[in-house]
Amino acid sequence: MALEEHSLIHILDAVPALLWSGRPDGRADYVNRSWTIFTGREHRDLIGAGWHNALHPDDLRRVLDALGQIDRNARDRQMAVRVRDSLARYHVFLIDIGKNVEPRDGSSSFYAAAIEMCNSDDGHYANRALEPDRDSPWTRIPVMMWSARADGYLDFVNERWTQHTGLPLDEARGAGWQSAIHPDDLNTATRAWRKLIESHTEGASECRMGSTEHGYRWSLSVAHPLCDDSGSVIRWYGAVLDIDDCKRAEDKLRLNQDYLNDAQRLTQTGSFAFDPSSGAFCWSREMYRIYGYEPSTQPSLERILARTHREDVGSVARMFDQIAAERHDVDIEYRLLMPDGEIKQIRMLAHPVDHRGSQYRYAGTVIDVTEARAADRRLQEAHADLAHATRIATLGELTASIAHEVSQPLTAIETNGAASLRWLQRDTPDLHEVELAIERIRRDARRANDVIRQLRALARKDVSARKSASINAVIRDAMLLARSQLIRDHVTLVLDLATGLPRIDLDVVQMQQVIINLVTNASQAMSGIVGRARTLTVRTLLNDRDGVRVIVRDAGTGFPDDHNETMFTPFFTTKPNGMGMGLSISRTIIESHGGTIWALNNAGHGAQVIVDLPGQEDRVVWRDGQAG
Repeated sequence: MALEEHSLIHILDAVPALLWSGRPDGRADYVNRSWTIFTGREHRDLIGAGWHNALHPDDLRRVLDALGQIDRNARDRQMAVRVRDSLARYHVFLIDIGKNVEPRDGSSSFYAAAIEMCNSDDGHYANRALEPDRDSPWTRIPVMMWSARADGYLDFVNERWTQHTGLPLDEARGAGWQSAIHPDDLNTATRAWRKLIESHTEGASECRMGSTEHGYRWSLSVAHPLCDDSGSVIRWYGAVLDIDDCKRAEDKLRLNQDYLNDAQRLTQTGSFAFDPSSGAFCWSREMYRIYGYEPSTQPSLERILARTHREDVGSVARMFDQIAAERHDVDIEYRLLMPDGEIKQIRMLAHPVDHRGSQYRYAGTVIDVTEARAADRRLQEAHADLAHATRIATLGELTASIAHEVSQPLTAIETNGAASLRWLQRDTPDLHEVELAIERIRRDARRANDVIRQLRALARKDVSARKSASINAVIRDAMLLARSQLIRDHVTLVLDLATGLPRIDLDVVQMQQVIINLVTNASQAMSGIVGRARTLTVRTLLNDRDGVRVIVRDAGTGFPDDHNETMFTPFFTTKPNGMGMGLSISRTIIESHGGTIWALNNAGHGAQVIVDLPGQEDRVVWRDGQAG
């Protein structure tokens, strides 16, 4: 080896970076002393393919692939990899790989340099100061190299440094290198350099290097002092790596992370990762906020359960046990009890993601649905209030009918009472006739009581609980309040009620409200009809869901064709003084029973509204406004 080459090798051994070279197949023919110090391995163990063992297995293939690409297209490659130190700990290094072509025979080789992404605490690199040969191919290694005297006077930069900054060595000597630093970073860079000189310690700093003509790029500069036996600095060696692409990627990643954090905060949605094999969690910032923990807290299942409401702890713990034993999707709602007594309602969604073959992890989200569930409850209360208001409005429209239905039995009671008195006041009281009159009084009193009972039920704000009931009985009871409306509109009522229908779970009062709404609408639709019979048919039959179907059919004018999609929406009405809530409330009630309601025009005159209700075995149970 030539003396100049030998001198340069010593400098390469002093540079605080991992430097090596070799063939495109990945076999190294040189590694500098930094490799042996960092990895704790002998030089002979690193030559050839030995250095492969120091890289993380997941990163080695990427490096070898990059070497192959360098051999094909001669374009430098840069990537972050993990390298194992002498204590078997992995450190993140930024590797820059370049190609060199031997001018004598055209053969190619690679040169590579790796700088740790944080300050190194390794020991001193004891070597003497030597002046390099700037014509050696080592000066073109893909890392910027420099050296300076003990007082900080720069006396050497390699070709890579001059190419990057556009500043030749003659202009960079001494303090001339400062002109290659971005003006905004100059004070920071010079202060950091002076601090190292004063403290005699190794260090690193980031700044932008280049020129106004070619632009500036972020660079990572590492400086290492060479000391004599007494500990005095006799020379400085340094390496500078272009980290602009890495820096921009970090900035983009940080920006995306900020966007994600903001989006999760606005939507109150946290994200997490869970490893069932180790029980380890990774939480987003919003997860910490939802569970009320500081971001520095280590997330764990124990901390999740500590915040879970005591009535829900068992189900949440069982869920985590299940997904640790067998992979499946997660969709669960439960409550959190916070230290200040606040109760949160959250929904957790998660699914398994393949990880390293047979292993899997869970990726999931936690959504704070406290406000959404409160809004659901308020909506239900609003629906109940609106249904009540509609019933009251319906009763107002049926006032005359109600008065007639009540006055008829009361008049009959009065007449039979007077007749009873007359039969008793005879010289020979006719007790048989009195008995018959009293029976008629009792019959009419029951009739009046039924009307008042239905009236009070519809006027109550709180609705009755659901129970098994006969739809035919519900229809007959509803007709007690609607019959006088039909008489006033000169409508003939036909009840075609099938026998043997199954009993179904109903809120009887709500279903009576639906029947009265439909019958009243049908009756009013025929109030202006002349020249044909005003017939209203209420029919029941078995449907294909082992439930019942109710059909209310009239002979009126039918529905406008352009209103088929809107007739069940709130505030739709064809009446001059209508509220437009009857059909909308009816649909809400029917759908809450798991049924359906629709309307269509008859082939001849009029229209019909059809209601389908499921049987007890096919019903849909609703809780908190949601189908279960």
